[in-house]
Amino acid sequence: MFMWHRLRNVIGKFRTLWNADKTFSSPPEARIAVIDATNVTVIAPLFRNELYEVIDIEWGRLYLTVGIVRSTIKHLWYARSLKVAYIAALLDQIRPAIAVTFIDNGELFQQVSRYYGKARFLAVQNGSRLLDRDNPPGSPPIFHAEFACLGRYENRSVYPARRAGEEILSDWFTQGLLLSCPIWSGSAT
Repeated sequence: MFMWHRLRNVIGKFRTLWNADKTFSSPPEARIAVIDATNVTVIAPLFRNELYEVIDIEWGRLYLTVGIVRSTIKHLWYARSLKVAYIAALLDQIRPAIAVTFIDNGELFQQVSRYYGKARFLAVQNGSRLLDRDNPPGSPPIFHAEFACLGRYENRSVYPARRAGEEILSDWFTQGLLLSCPIWSGSAT
């Protein structure tokens, strides 16, 4: 039974990849990479005139080049997740200084930010968080290297500095400061 379920899962993933729009070129280099296109229009004004590239995490567009395939295989060896490896391969091509998401509780962004060390990662909070609902006991801890939150409540209760001996938030600031944050200046790396 387990084997049949696993085979159906693999076939379903293959169909998704097969049906994706394929681009036989690399994504352009950009200073900012947006991981997950959800609400990109909300955060795009923060980028001012900086070039940014959106990475579609739902396999809507699939970049296929020898370099991306090779890099995906290399990252897959360490990341152990096809999506994380593929996004890391795209980030290798885009070469961003920072990767941003508007889905602050998205597990894929957290996985990529833990794995990929060549860029900064910023999660922008998109709504209020309740600890019992959004991160109940037994669920994996939420991890953000940098987090733009709505206020101190989220920082202290939902995203505490340490949980089970693991650092899950290294830097945070309220969204009122987001426009003037040094992340967007040319001096930030």
